[in-house]
Amino acid sequence: MQSFPLYLIQLFDTAQFDTLHIATMVKIVLAVAPLATMMVKAKVSEATAHLQLLVGSEQEKKHRRSVDVASAHTMLSELQEAVAKRVDDAISMRVDEDGRDEGKSNNTAVPQAIATAISEQFELLEAHMVTEQAAQQVEATNSNSAIDACNSQKDTSFGSAANLESLVTSAKTAHSSCRVTEKSDTNSRDVACQSYYEQGSSFVTTAPKCTCSYDEQGSVTSLDNADALKLCFDNNKAWVAAQTNFVSKQSSCIALTSAAATHGCDATQTTYENTVCTHNRKITDICSTFVTCLAPENQDTLVDQRAAKLAGLADIVSAHQQAFNATQIAGCLLNLLVKVDPPTGFDLMDCTHKVVNVSHLDITFPSKVDPGTCSVASTSPQPGDAAWALEEYQGEDWGQNVQAVTPCLTLA
Repeated sequence: MQSFPLYLIQLFDTAQFDTLHIATMVKIVLAVAPLATMMVKAKVSEATAHLQLLVGSEQEKKHRRSVDVASAHTMLSELQEAVAKRVDDAISMRVDEDGRDEGKSNNTAVPQAIATAISEQFELLEAHMVTEQAAQQVEATNSNSAIDACNSQKDTSFGSAANLESLVTSAKTAHSSCRVTEKSDTNSRDVACQSYYEQGSSFVTTAPKCTCSYDEQGSVTSLDNADALKLCFDNNKAWVAAQTNFVSKQSSCIALTSAAATHGCDATQTTYENTVCTHNRKITDICSTFVTCLAPENQDTLVDQRAAKLAGLADIVSAHQQAFNATQIAGCLLNLLVKVDPPTGFDLMDCTHKVVNVSHLDITFPSKVDPGTCSVASTSPQPGDAAWALEEYQGEDWGQNVQAVTPCLTLA
C-alpha cells in the first residue's frame, strides 16, 4: 500500500468541522497519491466536497442550519461509485491472465487516515443534526405560543369587559325600576288629579243660583222672602256638604304630581345608555386588538406563519433524516474502500441496502391551537339606532315616558 507522509496524517488528525479544511485536505491527498489510486481518491474528493454543501453556508446555519439533501445523495452516489470501481477492478484482476500488476495497483485501498478524517466529519455533522433536532423540537413545541398569547390577551380583556357588562345590567335594571315606579306614580297622579278636576268642575256647575241672585246692597226688612231665603240657605248647605273631600283631593293631586316629577328617571336613562356605549366600545376595541394580534400589519397572519414554520420544520426533519441515512451508508462504503481485500458486489449491496434508524431525529408536533373568534355582534344595535330604542323601550308599559336617546357617537 502507498504510504503517506507524516505531515499529511497529522493534517487529517487535526481536522475540524470546517468544510474548507476538508477540501484542502483532499487536494493535498490527491497531489501526493499515486496515479494508480487517483480515480478512487477522486471519488472520495467529490464526496467530501459535497459534504461541504451538506453543512450549508454560515447564513443558512444562522437561520435553519439545514442540510443539502441533494448533496447528501450525490456524496453517497460518489462513494458508491468508488466502491463499485474497486469491485469491478477486482473482477478485472481475477480474469486478467497475463499476470500484470495493474489490477492490484488499480485496486489499492484508501488509506485509513483519509477515511478516518471523512468519518470524523460525518460524526460532527451527525452531532450537529442531533443538536438541531433539540432546537427544532423547541420551535415545534412553541409553534402555538404567539396564537396562545393573542387568545390569552383576548380572554383577559373580556374578563374586564365582563365587569362592564355587569354595570350595563345594573344600569338597565335601575332605569327600568325607576320607570316602573315613575309610571305607577304618574298613573296615581293622573287618577287623583282627574278626580279633583271632575269635582272642581262639579263644584262650579252645581253652585246654588239663588245666592248669586240677591242684590249685594239689598236688605231684608220683612218676612215676605223668608221661605225663599230659607230654601237658598238649605241649597247652599247641601252644596257645601257635597264638597267635603274637595280639599283633600286637591292635596292628593298636588302631592302625587310632585312625587311623579322627582324620580330622576331621565338621568338614570342617560346613565344606562352611556354605560352601554362604554361597554360596546370596550368590546369593539378588544376584537380590533385581537384581529391585529392575529394578523400583524405587513406580516403574514400568525396562523400562516405557524403553518409555514411547521412545514419548514417537517422539511428540515426529512432532510436531516435523509442526510443521516446517507452518512451511515457512506460510512459503510468508506469501510469497504479502506479494506485491503477488494470488496465484493455483495459487500456493496449490504451497504446500499443498510437499514438506518433515524427516529432520534424525529420531532413531535403539538396539536394546533385554534385562534378562535371575537364577536362584536352584541354591540349592535346600540343607543342611537332606531332598532335599539324600539327593542329596549317601546315594548315597555313606560316606553312613552322616556326622553330622546343619547347616541353613542356623541359620547366622549
